[in-house]
Amino acid sequence: MVKDTWDKFSYWFQGILVVVSILIGLGILGWQVYGWLKTGSWTEMPLSRVFDYIGFDLTPVYYPGDWKGVAKVGRWFLAWPMTISIPIIASTIGLIIKAIIRDSFQD
Repeated sequence: MVKDTWDKFSYWFQGILVVVSILIGLGILGWQVYGWLKTGSWTEMPLSRVFDYIGFDLTPVYYPGDWKGVAKVGRWFLAWPMTISIPIIASTIGLIIKAIIRDSFQD
């Protein structure tokens, strides 16, 4: 009984997370289109803006002392547009949470 409840919750949670993240992505895209229609210039919204807003120090990613390949992958990831990256990240988090819930109730 408890396993079925948690399993249903994990499906529900993943679905809500995906739908909300897609709506957020579409909202960001709509805001960009509105700005473009109004001003004629496209406002880029890379994922790095989220981390800047939160207050993360991205200096090691942009100016690495070592591990330059990892920093290059990080810069590539941070350059993704928010309209794509937020739904992908949220879907991945939902899958991880669902897998954790399923693994915790393995018989």
